[in-house]
Amino acid sequence: MQSVARADFASDLLSSRLEELQQGWPPAVRLLLSADASIYDYHPYLFAPAFPGVEPRKVESLAVAARLFASFIFLSDEAIDGPAEAAFGPIAPLRSAAMQFEAYRLLNELFPAGSGFWPRFGGYLRDLAESCVIEAEFGSGRRPWRQFTEDVAKGVAIKKAAIAKASVTGLAELAGDAGPARILESAVDHYNVAHQLFDDLHDWKKDLRRGQPSLVLSRLLPDGGPFGADALSPEQVGGIARKLYYEGHATHVLRMSLVELGEADAALVGLPPILFGDAIAGLRRRCQDLEADISRIVAQNATRAKAQPSVRITTRVVADRPWEGIAWTALDHTLAEWRRGFGEARHLMNFPWDQGFSGATEVQAGDVFQRSLLAETLCESKGLAGPELEPAVEHEITYLLGRMQTQPPGGWSYFPELPELPADADDLAQMIRLLCISDRRELVPGKCDPALLALLETGAHPDGSLETWILPAQLRLQSQQRQAHFVELAWGSGPDPEVMANLLHALHLYDATRFAAALERGLNFIEKTQAADGSWSSTWYHGPFYGVFVATRALAAARPSSRSLRPAIEFLRTSQLPDGGWGVGGDADALSTSLALLALSSAPPDIAQGADGDRASRARRWLEADHRAEGWGGCPFIKMDVGRASGGPVVTVLYSSRTITTAFVLRAALAWDLRDAGSAC
Repeated sequence: MQSVARADFASDLLSSRLEELQQGWPPAVRLLLSADASIYDYHPYLFAPAFPGVEPRKVESLAVAARLFASFIFLSDEAIDGPAEAAFGPIAPLRSAAMQFEAYRLLNELFPAGSGFWPRFGGYLRDLAESCVIEAEFGSGRRPWRQFTEDVAKGVAIKKAAIAKASVTGLAELAGDAGPARILESAVDHYNVAHQLFDDLHDWKKDLRRGQPSLVLSRLLPDGGPFGADALSPEQVGGIARKLYYEGHATHVLRMSLVELGEADAALVGLPPILFGDAIAGLRRRCQDLEADISRIVAQNATRAKAQPSVRITTRVVADRPWEGIAWTALDHTLAEWRRGFGEARHLMNFPWDQGFSGATEVQAGDVFQRSLLAETLCESKGLAGPELEPAVEHEITYLLGRMQTQPPGGWSYFPELPELPADADDLAQMIRLLCISDRRELVPGKCDPALLALLETGAHPDGSLETWILPAQLRLQSQQRQAHFVELAWGSGPDPEVMANLLHALHLYDATRFAAALERGLNFIEKTQAADGSWSSTWYHGPFYGVFVATRALAAARPSSRSLRPAIEFLRTSQLPDGGWGVGGDADALSTSLALLALSSAPPDIAQGADGDRASRARRWLEADHRAEGWGGCPFIKMDVGRASGGPVVTVLYSSRTITTAFVLRAALAWDLRDAGSAC
């Protein structure tokens, strides 16, 4: 018989075995939770070299059973964690039953009724049940969180993941050699504790919302706390976050994880090399990277706090100018976030190394686009608050200029430290406009022209459109070649109308005469891409209202006689909801409402109607009612359709931020306050 000496379990083999088992079950009763790669796709293969002589087909069956049981446990966790979707809820128990049935059928083929495997397997299931009961006792308040000590946390983690040891027990039974089993089970326990601690740190906000105990939360809230979606304000959650990171709790938990991984490694000494050692090393690297990231960010924020200038303004509200009142409220919130470094607006996204990305860390942070937009908002607010805002604007511009790409042709990247992501026209447009409206136009040629000219030279199409990604004509550097490859692989090529509109408005502000030809062709393209209902689609933004805002802004400024403006404004009029707001999917939200108001305010005199003021007043009342203590809530804004470039399954990742929403509320209030003041003259 051929023995299994390495992890040669192909993912397509798992899929084919699961497809065989799926036969006869209704399609809705799926046996696999998702197509995402998982360590449980090949879990027994992590330990197989320690048990030579086991038939490959038996290891394969054990691996499929392990995957089914893992899916069952994950599905149970989803059901416990919160309410399921309406269509998903009734099916979940049926899926769980199907997964268990097929897993038990495979295990019964491998291990007869009298096998020593079954008592051990039953013990693992009892451990799992006990861990769930303990968590429920803490989650319900029957036991105080201060009793969720390190020893309790480790015990719960070991019992909760005890079923993972079935891979070791099964291999030992199939090989007729229990010698390595005890050592490997100890290593698995240490690994599972480390993994649970790492996950608890990653998911602490979700656990807090649903009242799920963890060592992280018991250190932060020894007496427990209010739970539920609305129990804690963002300010309270922010205070807990600062305590977590700045008082050393996160670092302590990560170092506990590293100690456990060291124990797991030590347990493997003397055994033949197995892939479980690679799993330990991978988790160790993630813990170390996260600890380094936390230390770096804490140090950067401490430095920022020392360098940040003092900005103090005096609120002045005129009684008969209600838009001014909203503007002051939104400005107060925006300045509060500025004093915190606009950390809430930062976009964090995972770019895994095993998918070819080569960032120093898998989690990348982007705030160039956000902070340029926020700095622009502060510039616009100087008409409200006066020159006292200038130090904040100067501080932001200094930061943003420091984030410019050093690789030719320069420009700015949405995730500046992700090597595979080139500079883009959207961030470039933001920086050109910011420098122009902040009276720093003299900086634009030196800082922005190299990237802008490269885009106009290499990214222009005959129809007047432009590419979004900025790359030189000659890809002389290996890094440039890699970025070009990932444009085709991940990001997608071709023009994006909303990015084009943003850039065209920036060109008009910068030098309308110099870029007259590009503006003429580009605006023609914008007009041609308008939808029949008067809106514009967006590649990178959620819903229609951002696209309408940037397109109408560009056309109203550079081509006020455009025939596209009237249908765009009419789209806004007809899409306003009965409650006065605008939104996607039938429910109003503050971001869509603010974007619609900004677009509506740009209507030229021959298109504007007196009733538009009434529409704006209804929207203002909706915004006033939607205001919360922390500002206006985060709404889906930026979207990334992962997989669209390669033609694979598309997964949409959405970004939202209450800081960004509040900034657009501020801009809309400023625009309509100015318009109302002009109408009164």
